[in-house]
Amino acid sequence: MATLITSDCINCGACEPECPNTAIYQGGVDWELGDATSPAISEDIFYIVPQKCTECVGFYEQEACAAVCPVDCCIPDPDIPETEDVLIARAKELHPDQSFEGDFPSRFKVGGEEAPAEPAESAEAPAPQANGAAEPTPVAAPAPAAPATAPATVAPKPVAVPVPKRELRERLFPGELAESYEAALSRIAPARANIGLGSVVALLQPLLGALPASTKNSLEEALEHIEYYGSGHTEAIITRDDESSQQFQRDVDAAAGIVNASSRFTDGGQLGLGAEVGISTQKFHARGPLGLRELTSYKWVIIGEGQIRE
Repeated sequence: MATLITSDCINCGACEPECPNTAIYQGGVDWELGDATSPAISEDIFYIVPQKCTECVGFYEQEACAAVCPVDCCIPDPDIPETEDVLIARAKELHPDQSFEGDFPSRFKVGGEEAPAEPAESAEAPAPQANGAAEPTPVAAPAPAAPATAPATVAPKPVAVPVPKRELRERLFPGELAESYEAALSRIAPARANIGLGSVVALLQPLLGALPASTKNSLEEALEHIEYYGSGHTEAIITRDDESSQQFQRDVDAAAGIVNASSRFTDGGQLGLGAEVGISTQKFHARGPLGLRELTSYKWVIIGEGQIRE
């Protein structure tokens, strides 16, 4: 039988390089035979082309794909039964530059080939006597014939059993909320503050040296956005407000904080480090015994007036 890959395939790709006939293809990839190209047999998982599968006859004593499959999804195809003669003929056609002698590897040969039968001992002809009569010459009894070697048996292969598709259910975790995040957030949202008092405080903030409410909210939203989407590499803002600049440099989680300059200045050569050999967004590089210095990190602070890197 030809070999097929069932829907249990996890797309690990372990079988593909093991096939001596390049009969295994990734899902969605067209397969080739000679100069002809045919559409993929499967779109989602790896598949085996029956026209190129020899069940490894001529190469191995078992199917290489089944031997390396971690989930045992390479099984015989019950719809395509094939004999050893058919498979070895296909191997010769696929590999005309190779010779397949009579002792080629095959899963059909279990316990070796039949041993040739030993030739029977021939009895000596009776010697003629002087009077012309032939006397029978004593002959040793023939040795008992060796029992015939049992013919090679074919290893039974498991029959493909259709695997029912499992119903996908939403995965739940211990302690998980029984409601959505948005619903839970709406229940714990703080009550609305006094609008009149909030307006007075907002008007007094510029006089007291604090950030205006609109500026503070906008900057906090920007920092939250960076915290969620940022890479920890470089972040930059454009502002005329010194307090916004200082708060941004203090609170932004990035290796380099840039104000009013191009983010392209984050470069080893531009920052006086010489040729750049790598980039790190981590904060902890110590190893071995740790002192206070090893427990701290640093941030590059770059402040400009609209400079760009040319």
